[in-house]
Amino acid sequence: MRFYTAWSNISLHLFNCVFGLAEVLFTNIPPAPWLTLPFGLLILAGYLGVAYITNETQHFYSYSFLDPQKQGGLLAAYIAGIGVGFTVVFIAIRYIIVLRIWVVSRIHARRSEGRSVGSEAIDDWDEMETSKDPSGVAV
Repeated sequence: MRFYTAWSNISLHLFNCVFGLAEVLFTNIPPAPWLTLPFGLLILAGYLGVAYITNETQHFYSYSFLDPQKQGGLLAAYIAGIGVGFTVVFIAIRYIIVLRIWVVSRIHARRSEGRSVGSEAIDDWDEMETSKDPSGVAV
């Protein structure tokens, strides 16, 4: 049973982080707009409310650290910490995406500079006049 619990924690948490990080690093998603942050915090607060609804209807806390009888005044610190943690992760992911876009644009600019010599030669070729035979037909 212990192996199942360990695998369950890995599959629930670690794989989500790996897939999320892969999406941030290897796709072309833009950074989330700043307006997403307050909406994310509202959704997180709603999720917290559902945990207390669950306690009222099912008589257990989905997360034991949310029990005010066990935590006392520390509960407010946990809730604030969750909000601060969400904000820090949001900002970190947003700027990782900004950094990725900047790095990719620099790489693309360097590759474009390398091609400019070849493209000038092609442009010169296009601008050359075609020779014509005496009858006026282009050769």
